[in-house]
Amino acid sequence: MKRQGRLQEAYFNFTYSSRRDAEGTIIGMKILANEVTSQKEKEHVLQQSLQREQELNQHKSQFVSTASHEFRIP
Repeated sequence: MKRQGRLQEAYFNFTYSSRRDAEGTIIGMKILANEVTSQKEKEHVLQQSLQREQELNQHKSQFVSTASHEFRIP
């Protein structure tokens, strides 16, 4: 999608529904597009933060394990 003269990645949710006449014959389609780029960007940042937190927890656990071992066996 082009914004401010630059191509940028964009995300959309699409909803499709058929349009029918009185007899029920399909006479067209209605397509609704809702841009969700901002939501997707926030989800990405949240996922990165969660991954970083998990990495830090793992490092903390390794440190505590090593430190407690050192205190038991000087």
